[in-house]
Amino acid sequence: MMFGSTATLICTGTTKRGTACQNPVLPGRTWCWWHDPERAEDRKLARSKGGRARHGRKLGPVGEGEYVEIRDLGDVLRVLASELNVVLGLEKSISRARCVGYLAGIMANIYQASELEQRLAALEAQAGVRR
Repeated sequence: MMFGSTATLICTGTTKRGTACQNPVLPGRTWCWWHDPERAEDRKLARSKGGRARHGRKLGPVGEGEYVEIRDLGDVLRVLASELNVVLGLEKSISRARCVGYLAGIMANIYQASELEQRLAALEAQAGVRR
């Protein structure tokens, strides 16, 4: 005889890979939330809501916004800085941190290339070399 049992019943459903589901069952049911046939509509609504939320992002139609023309490294930096500001406005997450690091790294490389370009131009001017 067991007193004070805290045994949790496991779902009788199977995963997409065909293995046994390991989630606890819903009270009075033999399935978890993911496998309970009576929860199919709830799952559909949750997926739809999750897709719309997109972690606080505001999605607009493709092509919305201003046209960007890239002529030099300064133009690239302005676009990247603008996008970096958008990303920094999102909620904190691993993906956000990765994106910030990636954009900052690209911007640092552009600053370095720009500095080298200016130094080369100054040396060529001193040497009387025309481009």
